[in-house]
Amino acid sequence: MTDDLRMGAIARSWSPPEAGLLAVKAGADMLLVLGTPNNYRGIVDAVKKAVLAGEIPEKRLDKSVRRILNLKKKAELLTMPLQAEIRNP
Repeated sequence: MTDDLRMGAIARSWSPPEAGLLAVKAGADMLLVLGTPNNYRGIVDAVKKAVLAGEIPEKRLDKSVRRILNLKKKAELLTMPLQAEIRNP
């Protein structure tokens, strides 16, 4: 999990979308962006574009989701049974 992608130390060098892409490419499973939805929409769009362009494999994001859900399950944070539909692109 990253620190807030809009904090000064990060924002001095990269825009939030650039920082988000770098973090995902470096292996971060969760990106922290504080504030309103407007603060993270550009990051989501940038990651989507990178996946569609083949810069980030969709399987990479799938693995992140699995790790996050497994940790939530271990911590008993899931209130519903864990079921996921696996899509083949």
